[in-house]
Amino acid sequence: MEKIPRRADSTGVPVAPSSCFLRIHAHIPLPYLRRKLGIFIQRAIDPEIYFNYRTLEKMPEKEYVELAALLEEAGRKVTIHGPFFDLSPGAVDPGFRALTLERLRVALERARLFRPDCVVFHPGYDPLRFGRHSHVWLKNSIGTWKQLLPLAERMPSTWLLLENIFERNPGTLAELLAKLPSPPFGFCLDTGHFQVFSEVPLSEWFEALGPYLREVHLHDNSGGGDDHLPPGMGTFDFSDLFKRLSLLPDKVIGTVEAHSEADLMQSLAYLGDHGMMP
Repeated sequence: MEKIPRRADSTGVPVAPSSCFLRIHAHIPLPYLRRKLGIFIQRAIDPEIYFNYRTLEKMPEKEYVELAALLEEAGRKVTIHGPFFDLSPGAVDPGFRALTLERLRVALERARLFRPDCVVFHPGYDPLRFGRHSHVWLKNSIGTWKQLLPLAERMPSTWLLLENIFERNPGTLAELLAKLPSPPFGFCLDTGHFQVFSEVPLSEWFEALGPYLREVHLHDNSGGGDDHLPPGMGTFDFSDLFKRLSLLPDKVIGTVEAHSEADLMQSLAYLGDHGMMP
């Protein structure tokens, strides 16, 4: 990922930039990308393309190649969100781990065609399922992710980011990332998932995972469900987030995870109003 030096005042103290984001991306499922490409070009934002199991199984490789060429011609940078439904990289059952690994491997093979800055995956930890067996989940997860390293070596400019989902605190993700090489592995903070599931303040997440942070998923809710509202429409403290991001040594990618075009436009307006558009 591109690194931008921090500005400093005359005393050498870092000065917060106008935006703490390197670029702004927006979530888009792969089947919708071709007909929605004009929005990304007109708004000068970049796509985070979501691969689900249907596209990985049904869409021919030539379609991926064509779409990658269109994005390159348009001058758009790309990030990818990998599949996640039913996948369990730290599963106790080795058969389920094998199925998960194969799905992740195929996703990375397809992602490589886009030369993305990063590919985001769900780590699959659920305290309700693993609970006292988190050490088993950790051991199995390390084994799964390390098996992707040979493929990751063929994508030297791409980060593999693990995103918080059901985690109540950053502990399990911090333990996992400490056991994996960085790069290519890093962290993607999801503000909506944090708001629903975290039992500790944002400061603890930055303390534990700030050095790994490469991307933030931007959406909002009021703590009752993963509603994917535009920022400012729920109760997540985006002002606190922006202040903490401004103190990091490098800018990160910001990805709007809106589920409608109207919500995307409202999200971009919010970021613009708060000086967060690069």
